[in-house]
Amino acid sequence: MKIAVATQQGGLEDRVSGIVGRAPSFTIVETSNEEIINSEVLKNEFSKAQSGAGVQAAQMLANEGIQAIIGGNFGPNLARVFTQSGVKMYQASGLTAEEAVHQLARGELQEAQGATGQPGRGKGRGGRGSGKGRDNGTGMGRRNSRR
Repeated sequence: MKIAVATQQGGLEDRVSGIVGRAPSFTIVETSNEEIINSEVLKNEFSKAQSGAGVQAAQMLANEGIQAIIGGNFGPNLARVFTQSGVKMYQASGLTAEEAVHQLARGELQEAQGATGQPGRGKGRGGRGSGKGRDNGTGMGRRNSRR
């Protein structure tokens, strides 16, 4: 089985990333009979994309031939690509990539049936403030109080 684990720097000793689409790297692990036979680190070239990071990362991993992915939260667009590609999604946190792969092999990770995270929470979509500024005692925002 070929499994991708969302990670920070990559490698079997790295922790599972809480985000999937914008994870800095993916540790690709090949298993046979519940044993790890190979691993490699794949940098996520889409982690800093203005938009579409999840979709592009999911397509890249599907093209690598993975059958499962382990990570923190799966956004709706990323989850849709994985579902359409037949890639099973599993949530894990607080584990190393190696521990997560072993837990998956033992049937201890629960499969996510769809998105587990909110859309648009990546770098490309920052929210805007209310524009009121800080109150300086005049009842007006800071910027508006100077004339």
